[in-house]
Amino acid sequence: MSIAKKVAGQSAWFLVGNVYTLIVGFTFQIYLARQIGAEGLGVFGLLQAGVTAASGLLGLGIAQVMVRFIPEHVRKQEYAELHALVKGGFALLAGMGLLGVAVVYSGLPLLVSHWPELGGRESEVLAGAIMLPLGLLLHASTQALRGFFDIRYVVMGSSILQLTAKVVFSIMAFATGYYLMGYLWAVNASMAIAVAWMLRGIYIHLQRHPVSTGAEKVGFLSEWRRYAKVMYGNSLLGFWAQPLERFIVGLTVSSAAVGVLVVANTLYMLPAVFLQMFLAIVGPMMAASASERNFGEVGHIYHLSTDWLVRLSLPLIVFFAFMATPVLELYGASFSAQGVWLLRLLVVGQLLNLMAGPIGNVLNMCGQERKMFVINTGSLLLRAALLLTLVPTLGLNGIGIVVCVILFSTNIVGIIVARKELGVHWWHRKYRAWLLPAIFTSAVAWGLQGVSLSTLALVACLPLLYLVFHGSYILIHGFNPEDREVLAAVRAKLPPGIAKYV
Repeated sequence: MSIAKKVAGQSAWFLVGNVYTLIVGFTFQIYLARQIGAEGLGVFGLLQAGVTAASGLLGLGIAQVMVRFIPEHVRKQEYAELHALVKGGFALLAGMGLLGVAVVYSGLPLLVSHWPELGGRESEVLAGAIMLPLGLLLHASTQALRGFFDIRYVVMGSSILQLTAKVVFSIMAFATGYYLMGYLWAVNASMAIAVAWMLRGIYIHLQRHPVSTGAEKVGFLSEWRRYAKVMYGNSLLGFWAQPLERFIVGLTVSSAAVGVLVVANTLYMLPAVFLQMFLAIVGPMMAASASERNFGEVGHIYHLSTDWLVRLSLPLIVFFAFMATPVLELYGASFSAQGVWLLRLLVVGQLLNLMAGPIGNVLNMCGQERKMFVINTGSLLLRAALLLTLVPTLGLNGIGIVVCVILFSTNIVGIIVARKELGVHWWHRKYRAWLLPAIFTSAVAWGLQGVSLSTLALVACLPLLYLVFHGSYILIHGFNPEDREVLAAVRAKLPPGIAKYV
């Protein structure tokens, strides 16, 4: 199977999950913001930031080791090592997660004494702590399934089952009068369901690769430890830097401003679901190619995924950039009053990030993880310095500026390292085809910006922008060879009566 077909075949599952997440998740967050308000959403955001920080501290780099080495062990038929990595890794993460919960429970009085705003919210903190072991296991499950090239289980678990359960349990909780607390338990229940589903998928894969009778027991291999040290080093750098922006906003602005930041971050991350899709798919493919020193194939995978990534996400970025005000008004007046320019700056940074493609994956999967660690170290320190400097003076807009600067600088350095060390170049001639469709799409969005739109009309603007971008792309440039290859494969699987129209 060609690289284009392999990527596209797994991408189909992610596209289904992403469309479902976009429609259901976007609608639910509007409903959630109206139920618990900006302050409630801000408190949840702070709790979530604390869990994210603790997860980075307790994760030990194990999940990253799984996605890096599972494809290699499967290809080499090293099944004893495969079982040892998966089973030992999950046991260790479960223990670390429970340790984290115990620390929160025992240290809660000290935490409240140093953070008075948590006074009276002890039950919410304890409920939030349950997210810690569930989050560790969920992340590791996702990475392990990526290593097995099983995107179906990942999408069904994280994009469909987890989101659906969260929506259903939240509506039930709100109907019975439990708001922030009800939402916290809804999140916990949905994560538990997703973990159970993914562990079932991992068990099935392990059964397909049984350990031969008499195979000696394998410990934690030295190559796993070396890779885990680098990945854990990244986590130690990031565990405090990632939630830093929320804490700074909470301390210098307000809890309600954190709620606005949570919404803006969620919206600006929606185009990045396409990046996560390609990261999940091409990362193990790059690792397999790099194990044979086939960096030409790595470059082909990189250019293919970057091209498709930008074409899939650009209309959504244009939508948020030009429709920021009416979109945020859906959440409430306080969100549109404070978050319009924040959202616009964030999506500009996201565009820069997506245009660079999965460059971090290229380095991490091709033996350049130490150089990527150095890049991450510099970007995290710069991010922290800029946050502490700009947010107290510029408020939420300062975060948007920081994100643009960090994403641009980090990706530029990564592109330079990939070219120098691996011979993988960022530029490809097919990227020129983005320009005219992007101009036409932006012109249409700019024209719609001045029109008073109902909620239904606003929703209709997004598919219109996708139609303008991809319609103009096809009319001007047609389909490139990879597009035609994938289209032919899709047409071959359709009934003849439908295939003739595709």
